[in-house]
Amino acid sequence: MSDEADHTRRWLINASGAAILSGALPGSSAQAAPALGARTDAETISPDTIMLADYVAKALDRELPAEVVARTKLHVLDTFAAMVSGSRLKPGELAARYVDSLGGKPQATVIGSSIVTSAVNAALANAMSAHADETDDTNPVGPVHLGCSALSAALATAELADRSGRDLLRAVTLGYDIGARVVAALGVGQGPRRRSPSVLTSTFISAAAAAAMLRLDQRQVRHTLSYAAQQASGIGFWTRDREHIEKAFDFAGMGARNGVMAATMVAMGFSAVDDPFSGRENIYTALADNPAPEKLLAELGSSYAVFGTTIKKWTVGAPLQSVLDSVAALLDDPGVRADNIKHIRVDMPTASLRIVDNRSRPLPATPRCADDRRPRRYFRKRARRRPHERSEGARRSQTG
Repeated sequence: MSDEADHTRRWLINASGAAILSGALPGSSAQAAPALGARTDAETISPDTIMLADYVAKALDRELPAEVVARTKLHVLDTFAAMVSGSRLKPGELAARYVDSLGGKPQATVIGSSIVTSAVNAALANAMSAHADETDDTNPVGPVHLGCSALSAALATAELADRSGRDLLRAVTLGYDIGARVVAALGVGQGPRRRSPSVLTSTFISAAAAAAMLRLDQRQVRHTLSYAAQQASGIGFWTRDREHIEKAFDFAGMGARNGVMAATMVAMGFSAVDDPFSGRENIYTALADNPAPEKLLAELGSSYAVFGTTIKKWTVGAPLQSVLDSVAALLDDPGVRADNIKHIRVDMPTASLRIVDNRSRPLPATPRCADDRRPRRYFRKRARRRPHERSEGARRSQTG
């Protein structure tokens, strides 16, 4: 991927021809100018929406602190590893076969395969692979899975627009920051709720990352977020998914596809609602459980969500990470043996327990398969090798 902005024209030529789409080039607009006498954006758009869209639009030109870059690199590497391993599991394999069957212009790579397809299709397949074995990272705000959507959308549009590795890191960091703030502003989390945080938020994560990668201007970013909002979902019945296939789509593939589609549509010249965050019907009235609009911009640019996002040690749902850490610690204690144990009590918040308790999915056929239950023999006696344990590097980088 090149640093030269001029190369961004190539994806438009590949899409449908420069003559038709020249208005979609970064820095220009294919949308109609406001009618004579119409109110300006400053008069009709809320200041918070303008600030958010402006932050997204300028993401590729904004320097990141060195520690943020270093941390983001860890999460990018971790998510790439999740894509590779997930590409060999059923959700990843099916996603790759599906997008391959659709065809499409060769714009972006499906990780773990020789398939090159459209950016939208590649984002879908890579995101499903990233979440296939539950090794993708998790932020406790929500909680929400940020990396599987952010990297998949950024990578697909990076190939499409011929962006650099530096651009990729900045877009991924942006996706984390926007995703964590959207879920906080919507007040969607564990406990009594109408929507599932990760399912709802993944479209916004991907839309922000893709819009930045395509260098959409502030107005175009607002329109991208409008299309993202219309596509956002969050139904929590994914807990009944038996094979982790729909969950991989719900948590990652759907949002990555939606976000990249929204950004590329707007880049093509699609217009949309100027401010999806305000008006009688808006993002908060439609999608929020406990709206807190003030959290949408809170510490944006000074506090980075990548630092609050954990890299998993175990290939299980986030609520079981600490449980398996505790089991591993007990197994490491020479004094803890089956003959010395009368019973083990595990306490877990009810809202978290619903994610992992008595799940309908079958036990894994191999140690790499994703599931939230461990074989009983693992808990009955000390195992010679701990199943589902990640690498030493991943353990060192785990936080929170």
